[in-house]
Amino acid sequence: MEQSKINIHALRDAVVSSRIVWRKHALERMLEQDITIEKGINCIIDGEVIRVYLEDRPYPSALFLRIDDFLPLHVIASYNDKAQITYIITAYNPSTEYYYDDFKTRKK
Repeated sequence: MEQSKINIHALRDAVVSSRIVWRKHALERMLEQDITIEKGINCIIDGEVIRVYLEDRPYPSALFLRIDDFLPLHVIASYNDKAQITYIITAYNPSTEYYYDDFKTRKK
């Protein structure tokens, strides 16, 4: 069955319920940039969805933004409807080198 949308509510519910798989890439980036698991989780739960990647496989994903103490954080997560699990793909502190000051709009 091909997915063509992402259920953000269900994705967040899985995070709240600790049905999470942390990808190695996400954990490596978080360690490199001193991003805690708590900050990553809070970004998904309280953050703003600034982009959806419906073409991502095996599951569509979403880019979340949360600004905490003036520090922006991006987390990309996907959701498996069948297993009801959220996958944390990556997390990073966006830079004004690549993003405008709103941290939502990528520079060309």
